[in-house]
Amino acid sequence: MPGYSLPGKFEPGLESMQSFLPTALTYGGACHAVEIEVDIETCALGLLKYVAAHDCGRPINPMVVEGQIHGGLAQGIGAALGEELIYDDTGQLLTGTFMDYPMPRADDMPPLEIHHLDFPSPIK
Repeated sequence: MPGYSLPGKFEPGLESMQSFLPTALTYGGACHAVEIEVDIETCALGLLKYVAAHDCGRPINPMVVEGQIHGGLAQGIGAALGEELIYDDTGQLLTGTFMDYPMPRADDMPPLEIHHLDFPSPIK
């Protein structure tokens, strides 16, 4: 190859391959609880408080972890309270796109109480 001067049979470039097979696995865990109120006349739900405790291991960037949890909670609340499969009389799905589902806005979210747990793995 012109412009390169490498000895013998070497060509320019860098290549590496690594494998890792753990001898044991660990898993993170979480517990979530929500306080809601139900309007008995309209059956409307009001989210009063959301508490989550989780162990994702040692967070490398706590702000990213916090953002991921908040986003996941918003998506889960939207799925639980807003997603519904609706079909017309001919069996055609009417709610087939993300435009049909309400994603909770900031003012729809209840106060979030997040507890970060960090239990180091005994597996080295």
